[in-house]
Amino acid sequence: MADKEENNKPISLSQSFFEKGEVPEIFWRVSELVTGKVLFERKKLFNPQDFKGLYSFTEVPDYLKFELHPQFKGFTRKSWKVNDGFLANLAKYDDIDDYLKNHFGKTSRSKIRRYLKRLDTCIEPTFKIYYGDIDEKEFNRLFDYLKAFMMRRFAQKKEENIDLPLLEEYRDLLLPMIKKRQAGIFVIYHGDKPIDISTSVINGNVLGTSIGSYDIDYEVFSLGTIDLYKHVEWCFDRGFEILDLGRGDYFYKRKWVDEKYVFHKHLIYDATILRHHISARIKKAYGQLIYKTIDFLKKLKVQYLWGKYFRLYYIHFRKDLHVELHKEFTTINEFEEPDWRSLVVIDPKEPENSWLVKPINDLIYRAHAKFEDIQVFAKTVNDNEYYLKGNNSKQKIVLAE
Repeated sequence: MADKEENNKPISLSQSFFEKGEVPEIFWRVSELVTGKVLFERKKLFNPQDFKGLYSFTEVPDYLKFELHPQFKGFTRKSWKVNDGFLANLAKYDDIDDYLKNHFGKTSRSKIRRYLKRLDTCIEPTFKIYYGDIDEKEFNRLFDYLKAFMMRRFAQKKEENIDLPLLEEYRDLLLPMIKKRQAGIFVIYHGDKPIDISTSVINGNVLGTSIGSYDIDYEVFSLGTIDLYKHVEWCFDRGFEILDLGRGDYFYKRKWVDEKYVFHKHLIYDATILRHHISARIKKAYGQLIYKTIDFLKKLKVQYLWGKYFRLYYIHFRKDLHVELHKEFTTINEFEEPDWRSLVVIDPKEPENSWLVKPINDLIYRAHAKFEDIQVFAKTVNDNEYYLKGNNSKQKIVLAE
């Protein structure tokens, strides 16, 4: 909870409200302005005389209204923009089909259905959302997988993941929230192996996506699109009216959302205290200057140069985060068939053979084949030449020296 004295460190209202289920004591009601529903109302009120500080709050989404009680008559709020966020107002649509028709053309809708069908054909996945209950052992297993997914995905992008250092803190936070139905974990399984994991936080009729990643060995199946589709589908099934995709202006978000909102920073203080009034004006002017400068630099595409700098920094100075992506190999589609009976059978599910999962997935995606129908052969156990053989497809794989 926010201290009744001045809070020197800004409190993230978004994190406090969604991830911790807390509302700082200075606020008595929280409403979402998309459908107008009240999400929180405090029964016990506090004396305004106890609040004499300058209260700083960051990451305040403007679709949420954090209200001071009317008895805080002398208090003033100053705010300014920090960055943008995106959400989908699901209350406007009857079901997921209606939603898709209003967001995607016929070709794009057909492509999404094709992604779902191809995944089902090739690996027969299981979709699971843990909401209200989860075995603690499975919860921890999922977080271990999620960490590995994030490290490989960002090693692939040659970028440092800012969420990784917070993952263990988030692990401790999320388990009790799931049991209280304040959070959920969505998982796509191939057999009993997770291949896509994403977390979400929940309050009232709002579901906000949080940390997530996927196994890059399965990236050919467009798991990110399937993940989002399943989230929207589940929101309709459960009656959630707002899907908040958070900050970050990415192309995929633009396709799925229908409203853009703004994160603000708020300063709240007793206007009769002159030093707080002067301090708030200075902080607001500085904050607005920073926002306008960043916005101007974005128009000049400076963020792309900044991105290149971070990739170079990652490559040269964050080698502690580097992990193996795949073994280097070449695929050959036209080759002289070996004597299959003379070859050694290789099990791709064994840990030492896990690198074979990616070429198998690439093959079955193109061939519309099942993972279980693919056999892997080699001349010897430690050979550098492997053969994939399905009912109607085959491929030779040569490991790089």
